[in-house]
This record gives sequence, structure tokens and C-alpha cells, in this order.
Amino acid sequence: MSTPFDCDADCEDVRLSAGRKKRPDAPWRLRSDRLPNPPTWLTLDAENVPKASIVLEVAVTEKWDDFMDDCQAYFRANTSIQLWVVVKVWVPVRKFWIGWAERAATGAGAVIHSQMVGTPNHTTYANPTNITYHIQVAIAFGAGVPIPAGLAVNIDIPVDDVRELLLECGL
Repeated sequence: MSTPFDCDADCEDVRLSAGRKKRPDAPWRLRSDRLPNPPTWLTLDAENVPKASIVLEVAVTEKWDDFMDDCQAYFRANTSIQLWVVVKVWVPVRKFWIGWAERAATGAGAVIHSQMVGTPNHTTYANPTNITYHIQVAIAFGAGVPIPAGLAVNIDIPVDDVRELLLECGL
């Protein structure tokens, strides 16, 4: 079964506001050939290609407030972003935070979700968290897009798998 999303390898910047753009670490967009009736929330580029609807970020150098501001900007009315997943790492103190956000019901702004404590009491990656996020796949599709048969109900993100990768990388 083919996926209804394409990873946008030639990732373009997401316009967060007038004069402000940001390039996510990994964006995915709904495939045009899988959208017989594009939803009204979907933003198209100049070639009628859907813009990103899912973004993944790994924040290392960004300050907490800056990347939280970026999160809200990803969900402005002029974007198609439906799901944002982020790993924030504080290398000098060997701590991290993982969260995700979805578009607010009003159509603009983000609702941020996390079971981890943010700054300044973020979590050390020396200790297991036993946290797994179960994000409903319907969030990634957004309102008005039917979910193809055979897809999992949730996108599962085991936090300890990410924590172990941080340890393996020697961060």
C-alpha cells in the first residue's frame, strides 16, 4: 500500500509570517494524486502542489521560547501544517523534551501536548521515561480528508527510543 504522504525532500521554507520563513527538519505533505477533493485548509504552492502538513523538528541551539513561538507560527492561518513533532535537546546538561502540537479548533494556533516537563525542569536522558505518545493519525490528515483504509489508528512515538538515540550519539 502506498502512503498518502510524501516526504518533501526538496523541502521549502514555511512562511511563518510576513518576512519570516523557517525550514523544518523534515516535512511531509499530502500527495496530490490521493486528494480527489482537496480540503479547504490545504495550502498549495505556485505549481498546485500541496504544502507541508506535518513537520518534524529537532531543536538543539534554539532557545525554548523561540521554538515555542515557531510552533505557534507553524499553525497560522496561512499554513497547511496539521501536526508538529519536536525533540528539544539541551546538550550541555544532557536533558531533553519531546512534544507535539496540532492545529487549534479555531483554525489558527497550536495546541501543544507533552507528558514531559519543559524548561527549566526538563528531563535527563540518563533515565528512562516510559512515555509513548499515541497521536491519532486523523490529526495528521486534518479535517475533511478521509483516512485511507489499512492505516494504523495512531502514530506512536516511544520517547525512550529517542532517548536511547541521544545516548548512542554521545550527546
